[in-house]
Amino acid sequence: MTTPARKFLEDWVRERVVGVPYSEQKRQANDTYAPACLGAAARVGITRREIVEAAGGNLVDYLEVAIEDKWDTVVRKNLPMPPN
Repeated sequence: MTTPARKFLEDWVRERVVGVPYSEQKRQANDTYAPACLGAAARVGITRREIVEAAGGNLVDYLEVAIEDKWDTVVRKNLPMPPN
């Protein structure tokens, strides 16, 4: 069963997180996305604790993985096609 906090977090990440190079992922997750996510959650009545629990206990790590996943998608899309 998906909690409201988990649904909010998944939707928020899908709509707002973009991939960045690996060297920037930790800083981006910690300095940009975590505060923005917590602020957005608070505005809709979801507590910090609920968001952290929805993220598996560590919001920054959760966001860093999301950023990395999105970056990997960008990299894969830009790879040249293998020869036939």
